[in-house]
Amino acid sequence: MTNETLIQNVPKYRQIEDLLKKQIADGRFADSGKLPPETELAEQLGVHRLTVNRAMASLVSQGMLERKQGRGTFAVSRRPRSRDMERCVVLGVRTQGHVFADQVQVMVDRLRQHGLHAVLIDTSPSSDVGRPAAIAEQVRQMVHDGAHSLILDGGDDFLWSHLVSDDLVSAHVVFINRHDQPSRELVPHADVIASDYRQGSDLAMSHLLDRGHRRLAILSYSGTQLPEHAVPLEKRQWTYQAMIAGCRAAVERHGLNFDRDVRIVYDVPMDELPDAMDSRLVPLFGGSDAITGVFCFGDYRARRVYRAAGLAHRVIGKDLAILGYYDTPWCRWFEPPLSSMSTDPARIAELAVEAVMSKANDPNRPPVREMVPPRLMARASS
Repeated sequence: MTNETLIQNVPKYRQIEDLLKKQIADGRFADSGKLPPETELAEQLGVHRLTVNRAMASLVSQGMLERKQGRGTFAVSRRPRSRDMERCVVLGVRTQGHVFADQVQVMVDRLRQHGLHAVLIDTSPSSDVGRPAAIAEQVRQMVHDGAHSLILDGGDDFLWSHLVSDDLVSAHVVFINRHDQPSRELVPHADVIASDYRQGSDLAMSHLLDRGHRRLAILSYSGTQLPEHAVPLEKRQWTYQAMIAGCRAAVERHGLNFDRDVRIVYDVPMDELPDAMDSRLVPLFGGSDAITGVFCFGDYRARRVYRAAGLAHRVIGKDLAILGYYDTPWCRWFEPPLSSMSTDPARIAELAVEAVMSKANDPNRPPVREMVPPRLMARASS
């Protein structure tokens, strides 16, 4: 567009409006849908920015443009949209295991109450190296077909590198449970309903400390597949860093030195037998400086500690306290039952659906940022 394209005796904003309509119809902005900034268009046309703003505002009211806070102005796609897809919310979440399966059901039920239906895309870990790219293509296609919204697990164990920002620019995205760095970079203005892992770990470690335990250990995951001694803290997962930060805060608040007084033991891969950890854990429970409290980053890791405690002839709940994370149903099956931190996944699910509905009612509202506080579920193990 140049200044010569404008005609005398016709309001300039109306001419700009007509030019933009033609360019939208011609597919000028089809690649990303994003229009140049108002100041850039004003300079090209030799008019004041407010004139361009008035033209764009008119097109927004006509449904031809959409303003996305913090991202710019986008042409609204005129591709045919499936009526079913317009009532569809994509759930890109884990559907396997005890931690998130119930959460999925809550979201499905709540969406149904609002006349929406859920399409599940399972992002559970898999040995299939081609699966992340296939999942990304499913998400991309759903957005292209006009899905109402996407609710995605923001954890960095899903390979977000297979998606780019433009893939999701036309969709309302809600990240749940975690909000790791790749998902932050992918959609910086998405809604976030996450668990407060830092607070949860602080509460867990404080629970052990308040009961007089001063020789503590953490059974964790490494955060990457590199050898544990070669992985600096800043390169580990965001969730891991948040949990370590919470543990550190609790320990130092109780007058101890985290680096000196807390042992961090890294778990072996899940497909290895439980006795693979015996050589690491059993020695911790013997001698005058034996560990008396263990915090496990994940309930299933506690089974390794229970086994090692038995081999070391320690009595759980008496001379050894154990605490897990996620409060999975089988915490009650341990003997004695396992204390654990609940991330309140049902509450996260409810808030995610509320975010979907509030965005539908007010497309211009600011992004939601909510950290859901975990709850301590104390049982006989601690």
